[in-house]
Amino acid sequence: MNKIRQLLCGGGLVGLMFGLPALSHATIITLGDGQSKYEIYLQSHNGNTWTYFVREVAGKSLSHWNLGIQSCMDKDAVVGSSPTGDVEDGSTSFKGMKWNVGDGFTEGTFSITLNGDYPEATIKAQAKAGEPGNERTGVVIGPDCTAVPLPPQDLPSVPPNVIDDDEPPARPAGIGGDCNTIYAVHDKGLNDTQIVTIGTSEVEELGSIHIGLDIEGLDVATDGFVCASSGDDTNQPGRLYEVDPDTGDVYSMGDICFDFPGTTGIDLASGLEAAHVCDKEVSSISFNPIDDSLWGWAEECGLIEIDLDDPENSRLVFAYPHDGGVTCLTKNPRDVTPIVEDMTWDNNGEKIYYALGKVPGPGSEVWVYNASTQAVRMVANMGGNVEALEMLPEFDDKLLVNQHNSPTLMVLYIPTGTFTSSPVTVGEFNDIEAIGTCLGDDAVPPMCIMGEGGEWMYTTDSINDSTGTSPESRRVKVGNSYFEIYGLAVKMDDDTVTVAINSRLPVGGVPYHGAQISWGDLVFDFEGKKYGVRFDSSNDSLDGNAALGLYEVTELKSVTKANKGHTNFTTYKNYVQDGGGEASLGDLPILDNGYFGNTDKMPTSIKTGIKVAGDGFEMLDAAQLAAKGLDFVTNLGIPAST
Repeated sequence: MNKIRQLLCGGGLVGLMFGLPALSHATIITLGDGQSKYEIYLQSHNGNTWTYFVREVAGKSLSHWNLGIQSCMDKDAVVGSSPTGDVEDGSTSFKGMKWNVGDGFTEGTFSITLNGDYPEATIKAQAKAGEPGNERTGVVIGPDCTAVPLPPQDLPSVPPNVIDDDEPPARPAGIGGDCNTIYAVHDKGLNDTQIVTIGTSEVEELGSIHIGLDIEGLDVATDGFVCASSGDDTNQPGRLYEVDPDTGDVYSMGDICFDFPGTTGIDLASGLEAAHVCDKEVSSISFNPIDDSLWGWAEECGLIEIDLDDPENSRLVFAYPHDGGVTCLTKNPRDVTPIVEDMTWDNNGEKIYYALGKVPGPGSEVWVYNASTQAVRMVANMGGNVEALEMLPEFDDKLLVNQHNSPTLMVLYIPTGTFTSSPVTVGEFNDIEAIGTCLGDDAVPPMCIMGEGGEWMYTTDSINDSTGTSPESRRVKVGNSYFEIYGLAVKMDDDTVTVAINSRLPVGGVPYHGAQISWGDLVFDFEGKKYGVRFDSSNDSLDGNAALGLYEVTELKSVTKANKGHTNFTTYKNYVQDGGGEASLGDLPILDNGYFGNTDKMPTSIKTGIKVAGDGFEMLDAAQLAAKGLDFVTNLGIPAST
């Protein structure tokens, strides 16, 4: 299957429903009363500044919270905080920074600024409400100040990987059905660039790292021609490059320059004169798919159309900010907020979608610009710093999106402004600055797209492969026991996945031989990247008190032996077969199924994981599922119990 199309396909099939949100390393802290809950997660890490989002979920009002950055405070690495935090918490002896939130607090953001860009690690966070002793800790992502921060880098006069004199490779005559690549730019440190290709199971480096090049923009023309543009953390700011699609080598095509204000008709501020502008960061570029014209965003100046044959004589189309050219012409660096992180044309060559960073409030925003009317509107406010986006070929209503430090690419559904994670992970290459896609001609499997009005997909399980007692008999038997699962169904609508399980086992479990046997967790495996849904609070996953909902799984465990279960799949199959049943895993055989080993334990419970913020988790009953069109009886010919 085409790599790009695989990005949109999910793997894995009780009722329960959850939205697939922007992924963030969140923790839900539950206090000792079992009712008071607070959500804390790292919202963004931009250089020296770390921003956290804190929200009251349920129970008592939060009095204050603490961030475990004692290693930073011990070495005087903290140079500022907003709002201003306290250096100690006398009521709990927690080591770190403390923020009192006051009456009326429901949610908010808190940031710290350090004296360097320290690497990320897991650190502790604490929430407290009411009297001393009513506090608990959790784990979030934060700075590791015991490590050495990234050192300032001298900018080389000529990046060694840039080829200025040699002829670049000939432009492809046409890629067509053979084109099957997603290109991306990974930012390593301040200004080192690694071009990569992205698949569903791995990210591969394309050639060697480009030291000091600071590539910020990248896109692919319809014939496979790859271009890139540089930022301003280099001695060659605002330069256009051609990228060899096979080797990742880059070839200078010249500086990107333009007249300001050009033909835009804006009035210059007092004392300013029109000028030919060069050396501006070109933070993003995008090919118009209709005519393959190349467009870009010149930081502090506006939208430009880049002349591929003569980049030094490109054209300013839309001036921004609206300050009469003060920011663009006086060379005040980075005075513009918000800033355009990346942009992409739609498939019809009529609109430009762009990601705004440094916006007021939490997260970043995605906007759309109409090229004919110059009208703009917001599409979505996302929970993290969006640094790359790309229109999905063949789909006018979806964008492929990456957030800073997120291990997962996401799909943004434009009509509703909602978004879902894709099954692809970028792993260590999690600072993606730009994405460019090159697509073949095959049709996209419709069930792989989370589109509007999705259909239920059903999977039946053997109806006589459970073992245990039943409502009808206390005798252990094979088939039709409390633990019989008849089938599964999954439905995808926009940003929401609904899963229904047809079984005799209720949520909360049943007593069995002196124990309480409950559901495990629902686990989704995307090419080794696992997510789990904890939907039964009585089970043995996590610490037993963890919140229900979606988790990014770091480790699974098997609890079957401790709960009167079978030790592995082979012993289970033999027991069922000896009892006259036929064991299966949905529509897969119990043995030799290509996923589980025949003697593997059954890892169906989350041992450790990170709660996904804003997952939209909700339990549904049979009536609510029926209202969504679920029909096990008609589609699988099995009982209607759900």
